[in-house]
Formats: sequence, structure tokens, C-alpha cells
Amino acid sequence: MLDEEFISSYSNSCGSVSLDLSQLDKDLCMFWLEGVLMIIVGCMGLVGNTLSILTLVFTRDKLNNVFHRLLLVLSGVDLFLVLLIVLDYGLIQRHSWPVSEHSAAYVILFPKVLFPLYNIISSLSTYITLALAFERFLAVCQPLYYRQVSVDYSLAARTGVYILPAVCTIIHYTLYRTGV
Repeated sequence: MLDEEFISSYSNSCGSVSLDLSQLDKDLCMFWLEGVLMIIVGCMGLVGNTLSILTLVFTRDKLNNVFHRLLLVLSGVDLFLVLLIVLDYGLIQRHSWPVSEHSAAYVILFPKVLFPLYNIISSLSTYITLALAFERFLAVCQPLYYRQVSVDYSLAARTGVYILPAVCTIIHYTLYRTGV
């Protein structure tokens, strides 16, 4: 059996979060995590997604199949999501730049525009990842069917089959749920 003295000394000596942190320590931790580290990691995500988009766009022969087009859309969606998150959590909420989180514009925009947009973009990223997995499943496990579909339908139609239902479903669900 573990006694309470051992548990309290263990949690204090191992650096786990304890309840006796001062407000200054919490603010300092939040500054470094949200204000600095999130912006650095977000900038790396922006650079990575931008490089992915540039690589896919400038190698034209890569855009001749659905997989690479879905990767292009996924990179664009993730780029937009990272940009929104860094802007909102890293800059607006932590540094009050370019507007404060208490300003009238932010208070009006957050529940009606930003919050639904976060849900739409993050859900779309998940659905496109699932579409990529399903497209690869068809290509590997059902090669004859995949080849027949590739011959019968255009590239835009095959890409749209994966993206349009996800976009319509996500937008409808998010707008219904948030009451916008």
C-alpha cells in the first residue's frame, strides 16, 4: 500500500503538476507553451505543408492520379488549420495581437465564425485522411475494380467523389450543431 506521504513526495520530486504552483508559474508555463512553442511548431507545420503543396504542384506528372490530388487538398486544409490555430491560440489569445480576445470583433466572430470554422477544417482534415486510406485500399486490394473506375470516370469526378460528400456533410453538421 502506498501512503499519502510517499505519493505527495513522489509527485513533488518527479516534477508532475501539483496544486501548489503559484499563478506566476502557471502564467510563465502558459506563455512558453502557448505563446512560444505553439508558434514555433505551427511555423514548422506551415513550412512543411507549403513545401508539400509546392512539391505536388510543380511536379505536374504527380497530379495525374487521385492519391496525389487528395494529398494536395489535405496539405491545403492542414495549412489553413495550422494558420488558424497559430493565429488564434498563439497570437490573439496569448499575445493579444492583432486584436485582443476581449475585443468586440473577436467576441462576435468567435462563436459565429471561428469556432464553426475550426470544427469544419479539422473534421475535413480527418475525412480526407480517411479518403486517402480508402483510395489506397481500393488500389491495393481491388486493383481490377480500381483500374475500371480509373478508365470509366475522369480524374476530377473521382477526386470529387471523395471530397464533396465530406465537405457537404461536415458543413451541414457543424452549422446545425452550432446553430449558425
